[in-house]
Amino acid sequence: MVKFLHTADWQVGASSTVAGTSSRELRRNRLKVVKRIGREAVERHVDFMIVAGDMFENHDVDDMLVSEVVGVLNSIAPIPVFIIPGNHDFSGHECVWERKSWKGVGGHVRFLAEQEEISANEATVLYPCPVHQKRSGLDPTAWIPARGEGDLRLRIGIAHGSLDTISDLANFPIDGKRAEKAALDYLALGDWHGMKIDGRTAYPGTPEQTNFGEERTGNVLIVTLHGGSMPEIEAVHVGETRWLDLSRDFRESSDVAQFEKELKEQGNPASCVFRVRTRLLTDDVQLIDRLRILRHSLGEEALFLDWPEECIRPITLDAQSIPAGLLADAELLLAAPGAGTRADGVGAGTREYTAEEVAEARYLLRDYLRRTDR
Repeated sequence: MVKFLHTADWQVGASSTVAGTSSRELRRNRLKVVKRIGREAVERHVDFMIVAGDMFENHDVDDMLVSEVVGVLNSIAPIPVFIIPGNHDFSGHECVWERKSWKGVGGHVRFLAEQEEISANEATVLYPCPVHQKRSGLDPTAWIPARGEGDLRLRIGIAHGSLDTISDLANFPIDGKRAEKAALDYLALGDWHGMKIDGRTAYPGTPEQTNFGEERTGNVLIVTLHGGSMPEIEAVHVGETRWLDLSRDFRESSDVAQFEKELKEQGNPASCVFRVRTRLLTDDVQLIDRLRILRHSLGEEALFLDWPEECIRPITLDAQSIPAGLLADAELLLAAPGAGTRADGVGAGTREYTAEEVAEARYLLRDYLRRTDR
């Protein structure tokens, strides 16, 4: 039996222009997560750690950040750490791995830059698939040999790329059946930022979310292998920052109350990057004031908030200012008391529209007029 920690895509040094002035805080949070990963390795008494590429965002990462990572890795000695380069920190001339700041790493850390069988311990061998360039259409795992007759060792592949079962236009495409074809007990992958587990093949995902739209992020995997059995995989959450993309419509005060409740359920705003887009389907002054207060308080507490003022500015138009014609007639009909009944055709009777549908129609009309400058 062997137990190890599988992680990838730390992206240390990544900057996020999306988060504006909070980019520095995001970089600090990323280092907190790296330290947390080190503690997990120690506290869970793993036999070794695997980092499947993209430990660093690029080769221009600051030396101070490299030294901080080296310090974390050295703090978990004597637990062995096996690292392959990814497409962000690929190996080669003048790469980050040749820096003096990296050379301070301890002997328990092995940087695997060659395609060769490596012994992790007496019962386990590794098959690293290092990356030496930014992009490629070749499968980096193709070299892994089949299991020899009578070979009872645990076999682990380590690669960085995209499973061909996920995308037809993948960078460093990896055969989705590689673990089966090479009789691997486990294929440890990096590159995809969301956690994906498929039998003996797994991505841990990035341990710290890097942008909106990434799902199942913030984890490392604790993997236990028993010869011949399927791997036991436990996802452990280590992430620090959450990226929340929220869109809401507001018609009445209860909508604001519900939104406030949802925000509280997200946890500590100081660890969240928010992108909020709201639409006002009402001219209720009290509702608008309440939203403005909420926007201000969230901006004070959040790590970063992208919620434009215009999103809580009602679109008000005087119907008389609209040029005479169909649009002006439509606004007058929608604004009339009891608006919402229409004839569906000759002899077809009528259908009653809800107040919400009428408000939506008024919003769309006013927004169109605003965008076309009337």
